[in-house]
Amino acid sequence: MDKLQVEFNIVREIADISLDGVIIYSLIDKKVNYANHRAFELVGLTGNASELELQAVLGSVVPQDREYLKNQYSTVCKKFLTVEVEFKVKKRNDPEMFLCCNAYLVYNKSAIIVFIKDITKPKEHENYLVEYGARKNTILDTLAHQVSGALNLMHHLSSEAEKYIETTSDKNLKIYLGLLNDNSSHCLEIIHDLLKIEHQLSPGIFVKNSRIDIVKKISIIFDELQQNYRTRNFFFYPSVDSLHITTDEVKLLQIINNLTSNAIKFSHPEDPISITIVDAQDQVTVSVTDSGIGIPKNLEPLVFESQFGAGRTGLNGEKSIGLGLSICKNLAKLLNGTIWFESREGEGSTFYFSLPKS
Repeated sequence: MDKLQVEFNIVREIADISLDGVIIYSLIDKKVNYANHRAFELVGLTGNASELELQAVLGSVVPQDREYLKNQYSTVCKKFLTVEVEFKVKKRNDPEMFLCCNAYLVYNKSAIIVFIKDITKPKEHENYLVEYGARKNTILDTLAHQVSGALNLMHHLSSEAEKYIETTSDKNLKIYLGLLNDNSSHCLEIIHDLLKIEHQLSPGIFVKNSRIDIVKKISIIFDELQQNYRTRNFFFYPSVDSLHITTDEVKLLQIINNLTSNAIKFSHPEDPISITIVDAQDQVTVSVTDSGIGIPKNLEPLVFESQFGAGRTGLNGEKSIGLGLSICKNLAKLLNGTIWFESREGEGSTFYFSLPKS
């Protein structure tokens, strides 16, 4: 028995007791040489499956993931790379399943061994947490804007009232106004510190790429904005109904949240705000446009620079930590993307960022 046969038998012995699906595909014979029982349960493949049967399995992959799967197969064959691929399958009467495949070129590059894992439950849980986090961030940002505005007004009024009663002999009134002033300042500092921590943590977390529908994910933030700012006009313009890319969705959604937050902060309640998604050949570009106060020319070179504690105050008195756009730039870089802007003072701004599709 030659060495390759011994190795093949070892793999089969392990695969026969594995909880994951295992498939060995011959690049020479163009057929499946081996598939364990779990592989049959997950994708319906058996040993000696033909090219026709493989095409039938590919037919069960949801349409938006088929081309992606083919490209990853070509990557393994042409570039001799190991790949990890997440995709969805939908059999006729069954619910959608999320599968994860790790593919390796083996046996002197004559075969591909694929390990298949059902990740449906952890993926659904992860999606729930990400979407919950996106909604939470939008709601918190909404509260920060609205509460900051109210607290700043309270702080201003109490300060003015203190000046007005300087000549009065009512000591209790002075004490109460002073307490009101101190309390509003304290609340503003709490909000400021919370936002600072929220902004600073994410760029330090490693990039976890996954396959997502960017239109669906950004629509979550859009829906929350509409719910939380009922008197404002938000518009969403995706160029396609669905667009799948591979990226870190947590960091992606933080960029969107930061840009929409800035648009709200530096525009009036009657000014419209729009989110646009443009599908290009190998990348996707997202933009956030407002009709607000715009960016003065002298500040344009500093827009993406870290300006801790020196950010512009919002139109409702919202205190800025001066890090939001700097963090957006860092996040875009982590995602292998680019970010830029166009602005006219007094007319508004548009912030763009582009990401590769895979």
